[in-house]
Amino acid sequence: VLEGRPPRYPVNVTALPPEELLFLEPYLDLGKRMGSLGAQLLRDNLAEVEITYAGQVAEHNTRLLTAAILEGIFAEAGEHANLVNAHLLAQERGILIRETRTTELKEFSSLLTLHTRTAAGELELSGTILRGRPHIVNLKGHWLDFPAEGILLISEHIEQPGVIGRMGTLLGDAGINISFVQVGRERRGGPGVMVVGLDDVLSEQVLEQVRQMPSVLSAQVVVL
Repeated sequence: VLEGRPPRYPVNVTALPPEELLFLEPYLDLGKRMGSLGAQLLRDNLAEVEITYAGQVAEHNTRLLTAAILEGIFAEAGEHANLVNAHLLAQERGILIRETRTTELKEFSSLLTLHTRTAAGELELSGTILRGRPHIVNLKGHWLDFPAEGILLISEHIEQPGVIGRMGTLLGDAGINISFVQVGRERRGGPGVMVVGLDDVLSEQVLEQVRQMPSVLSAQVVVL
């Protein structure tokens, strides 16, 4: 528990065989991070949460995984949620929870897809475990691949030449080191999303400069 892993025999939660817990551990971490990411991006009261489990993970205890996702969502709202009370908190707040499971999957061995709805809008993201680490592979309908950890600058833009270069120059001039850049787009000249991994904290002043960049529609920082 002190290492951040789920307890082996939690009270009020169905005890899992050791092999089941061994398989679920990385996905519980992934689910919590996905919930946190979704909550930080939407920043509004949830009305509905729809989760699709595909591949090998669909054959396991998905109720526990859903609790982990809810735990990540509620943590961003300052709620003391955990694997035991997450479903109850959702019920008390009138949040509709839907789960879908399918073993059919081609691209990955397992995939979690989170679709959240609020009064302000909707958000979809998908994640999996790659090389033993939690990764986001779909964000707002754009397929890409980045680790679900650390400081992330996430922006939406209209795709055009020079977007990545200008972003790198702006952050470099501000003394911000970049660990990775991932870009997803629908087509050339169409809407896209950029995820930049940062080694340093981004100030509000620099974030505002990012938002003022040509073709950038929105930008925000999330921490996982």
